[in-house]
Amino acid sequence: MRLNWTEEGFRVVDAGKSRVTIRTDGWGGAETTPAVADALATREEGPDELDLRVAGAADALGFPPVYARIVSLDDGTRREFSRGADGVDLGAGRYVVRFDANVRVFVRFDGPATLASVDADTVRLSWPERSAVSIGFESLVDTPDRSVTVDRSLDGVATALTAMSAANEDTSPDRTWPTRREEPPRVEFGNRTHVPSSVWERRPDTGIELVVPRELEYLVTGASLAHYLGARVTVESGVDPHLDLDGHRRSLGHGREYQAETAAILRRCFYLDCVVRVAGPHGDDLSVSHVADDLDLDTTALYQTPLATRVRRYLQLPYERVANEFPEWHLTMHVDPTFENVVVLPHLLSNVPHLFAPESEPLSKKEWLRLTVNDGYDTSHEQARRVAPGTTAARSEPSATRSDDTEASGDTRESPGEVSEDTSHLEHPRTDDDATLRVTREISNVDLVNPVLGPGQSHGWLAEKVPIDVFKTFPEAYENHRKYLDGSDSNLSIVTVVNDSGQRQLGLSNDDDADMRDEHAEIVTQYERRADELGVDLSLRENVSTAELARIFESRNDLVHFIGHRDDDGLECTNGFFSTTTLSESNTQTFFLNACGSFPEGRALVEKGSVGGGVTFESVTNDDAVEVGVDFARLIMNGFCIERALDYARGQLMTPKDYAVVGDGTHVLTQNDSIVASGLYLFDDGPDSYLLLSENSAPWITGVSARGSLDDLDRRHLVGTDRVYEVDTDGLLSYLSSTDAPVVYEKSLYWPEQLITRLE
Repeated sequence: MRLNWTEEGFRVVDAGKSRVTIRTDGWGGAETTPAVADALATREEGPDELDLRVAGAADALGFPPVYARIVSLDDGTRREFSRGADGVDLGAGRYVVRFDANVRVFVRFDGPATLASVDADTVRLSWPERSAVSIGFESLVDTPDRSVTVDRSLDGVATALTAMSAANEDTSPDRTWPTRREEPPRVEFGNRTHVPSSVWERRPDTGIELVVPRELEYLVTGASLAHYLGARVTVESGVDPHLDLDGHRRSLGHGREYQAETAAILRRCFYLDCVVRVAGPHGDDLSVSHVADDLDLDTTALYQTPLATRVRRYLQLPYERVANEFPEWHLTMHVDPTFENVVVLPHLLSNVPHLFAPESEPLSKKEWLRLTVNDGYDTSHEQARRVAPGTTAARSEPSATRSDDTEASGDTRESPGEVSEDTSHLEHPRTDDDATLRVTREISNVDLVNPVLGPGQSHGWLAEKVPIDVFKTFPEAYENHRKYLDGSDSNLSIVTVVNDSGQRQLGLSNDDDADMRDEHAEIVTQYERRADELGVDLSLRENVSTAELARIFESRNDLVHFIGHRDDDGLECTNGFFSTTTLSESNTQTFFLNACGSFPEGRALVEKGSVGGGVTFESVTNDDAVEVGVDFARLIMNGFCIERALDYARGQLMTPKDYAVVGDGTHVLTQNDSIVASGLYLFDDGPDSYLLLSENSAPWITGVSARGSLDDLDRRHLVGTDRVYEVDTDGLLSYLSSTDAPVVYEKSLYWPEQLITRLE
């Protein structure tokens, strides 16, 4: 973690290039300063160890407009503060304030003091006179250095899965907070088994055991449940799969039934833990807290109950009565049960995904066409009416089925935190008469299949074949994450490339190439929009050669956005075609290859060293490419993960399934002040009346809570919960003027300034 002084104060940047800027008034030295580390250790308000500390004296400090928790070190009382709230006056006493930015900040000082919003961009902590202060920083980037070695056998895998529970810091319901779920130890295969004592010592004895037959599929698909429950994993020949809960047995079924049951138990235990954690010292008042009364749960007693006993209690409840109160599960990974993929599991499990074995059906051209032309935004009025105005709704939990066309914080040491109401995604669906409905998979030579999907909002495919409706990923994508966390440069490097000269040289140039140049100009505008805030170094390249394009991908870049043509030989350059398969190594973290049939090139980039990016399966029209490319750029810069950004951007097309994600679709390149960016759907609801549906789903994180700026109640919602508000025109325009969130309206994707112009 690095600290850099600026004209206004100082900036801290972590290994993942997330940053927080603190403005200082009257900053200088101080003879003595209160110790932030000692305060956190005494009250358990923060991490065991801070990544960076700075101390001095100031008249005032300015912070980003994120959720804050004020803790009195004298009596332990806690007060909350969020953007737009009334200022808080603090009397004499000792305090710690935690700011839930993308790099978490802890400020130790003595009062009196005032915490208040200055404007939409700044929260100010000030003192009547210059005061001593110490500030600590915690990175949210998890870079574990522990590993276990096991033999390449079913017993070895069971041992590795058992050891992975060492990543959970406690057995209380607070394990639902993502900060209490570290990435598990890495898995290596060797001639002998070796689990370091430091791993075994950290592993809690939960009294829970997962017993499965001697088949790798049961181990892989049961891994997420075993990890969350801290279960010891055992394989036995001919056994019926079951959980042993401190002597009480729960059967799990066989085959697909086992996978669905382990997912259902995980979902039940996780969400009920979220309800029960309200009774703990780090609890927050959730919109689903009423479930405790609905199910007659004594949350105070259950919070203190051992994990095995708590799970038994959960499994006795009529959970189906309240299941729809909770969000649809954030992520389901469809994973081939292979030893190679066992090595990937530590990268996945801290995010608590559902795990299913991959199943798919053939996809005819006719079926592909039917599915893709019906894959736009769900803009039915009933989508919003399913939720009463001002309340919340969770999507229903489907059983495994064939795909069809039908401010956040997570620190359990101190407080839940919040996602403030941000929104960022969406603009116009393709309805042009000349829009083509091709089914020419020869463009990328990819035979697509129709996946049988388990329950979940987002889906990843770590398996053979190339399915629609999911991000297609590879083991390399997850290991590649690590090499971009070395902190070699504190700025994000983004390179845009537009290659259109090849067609002109062949006499094939037309208006489409002019569209490419227009697209390039527009995406540059989007990447510049938050460049200063995010610390972006932007490079613009036009009409590069094959050697130059190779050097771009081989150079250390965080994002390469390519606009141009492609055929079977690769991406078109001024002197021929460049295939990414010829690279010795890719050092480009993420990419967007906006060229016809670019899937093979994206796949090769991931296999050579990238994390993931956007690609196409088919030939795409230039008008479509411009719309998707420009919106993708803005969504990525607003903190959307790759999968969600491309999903919103492509939803405006007549054939949205032409675009796909390859690699880790949950990867987030840039930060959002609200941690999880939100998206909006707008519906007419009569004269001068609208329904505004807000969603902040995040396949890369679960267990955090959010509170929107339109919420009247002083409570939070689990991230992934849809919220609907009834607003009039003035209220809507006022809200749109304060956000940079995307809005879907009448099957089109708008940004706030575009929609304001239309509605005024």
